[in-house]
Amino acid sequence: TALCDLVTFVMFGLWYYFRENKYPFRPNYKIAFSRKNVVAILGLGILGQLGVQLIMSVVRMILPGIFQSYEKLNEMLQSDSVNPILMLAIVCVLGPLSEELLFRGMIYAKLRRSFTIWPAAILSALAFGLFHGNAVQAIYATLFGIVLAYVYEKTQTIWGSCLLHVIFNSFAYVLEGIMKLFDASSMIVNVVFLVFELVSIVLVIALMRSMGRQEANS
Repeated sequence: TALCDLVTFVMFGLWYYFRENKYPFRPNYKIAFSRKNVVAILGLGILGQLGVQLIMSVVRMILPGIFQSYEKLNEMLQSDSVNPILMLAIVCVLGPLSEELLFRGMIYAKLRRSFTIWPAAILSALAFGLFHGNAVQAIYATLFGIVLAYVYEKTQTIWGSCLLHVIFNSFAYVLEGIMKLFDASSMIVNVVFLVFELVSIVLVIALMRSMGRQEANS
C-alpha cells in the first residue's frame, strides 16, 4: 500500500506540478486559507468523521453482510504486527496526498472542464468510492469525495482538499480513542453519540456553505 501510494504521489504530483505551471492563474493562498476557510476545513474533517459513524451505523443495520470485508480490513490496520508509525504515515499523510492528486487534481479537474461543479464532484466521488474496494468504504468515501471536491473548488488549490483529507483520516484515530473511553453497551452513551452525529451532519452542510471562493480569473 505504501509503495502504491508513493508511486501515485510521485507520478501524479509531477504531472500536477507541470500542468499547473501552464496556467496563468495562481491561487491566492491568503484567500484560499482565510481564517473562515481554515476553520471550515478543520470542522469538516472532525465533524465529517462523526457523520461517517452515523452512516456506517445505518448501513450496518440495513446491510450487515457487507461489513465482513470492512471488519477484516480494520483488523489488518489494527494488527500489532504493523508498525504504527508506518501505518499513520500511510493513512494520515501519504494516502490522502496521493489520492487527492489523483481524484481531485486529475479526475475532478478534467471533469470540471466539461461539467458544472456538482456533476463533476459526484462523478469523481463515485470513482473515489469504488477505488476503496469494499462496499462500506465505497458508500462513505463517495459522500466524502463530494465534500473534498467542493473544498477543492472553493479554495482553487489541491492543498485545500489535501488538508481536509489529512484531518479527516487523522481524526479517525482520535475518535476511536475517545469512543474506547465510554461503555459501548450503555444506552445513554449511544444516544449522546447519536445526537452528536446528527448535529455533525447539519454542521457539515453549514460549514460548506460558509466557505468563501476565489475566482479563477482574479
